Amino acid sequence: MGRLRRVRGAAPAPRNPTVRRALDLVAADLSADHRLATMAAGLAVSERHLTRLFRRELGSTPAQFVERLRVEAAQARLESGDAIVREIAKACGFGSQETMRQAFLRVLGVAPSAYRNRFRLAGHRPAADPQTQG
Repeated sequence: MGRLRRVRGAAPAPRNPTVRRALDLVAADLSADHRLATMAAGLAVSERHLTRLFRRELGSTPAQFVERLRVEAAQARLESGDAIVREIAKACGFGSQETMRQAFLRVLGVAPSAYRNRFRLAGHRPAADPQTQG
C-alpha cells in the first residue's frame, strides 16, 4: 500500500475516525464499489455528511480521493510491468479502459499509454504537473 501512503501523505492524516475508516476501506480493495452512496451506507453516515468530512479533512470529495488512489495504483502497474492497459484498468477499479484514460487525463494531464511511454523513455516517474505533461 505504498501508493496509499503517498496520497494520504499529501495531506495531514485525517483526525476523523469515519474518514480514516473510509480510507482504509478504499485502500483494502480499489476495485470494490466506492461510490458515494455505497461508502456512506457502509459507514452509517449520510452522503452529505461524508462529503463534508472529506472536504474538511482531505480537501477533496470522496470520489476525487478514490480516483487519485486508483490513478496512483495504475501508475505503479504501468511503471513496473507489461500488463495491458485494459487489465490494469480492471485491477485498479476503473470500470473500463476509457474511464481510466479519462481519469489519467484529469489527474495527470496525460493518457495511460503516453504515461507508460514517457516513464520508460525517461526511466523515472514524470512530474504530475499537467503543463509539463503535454
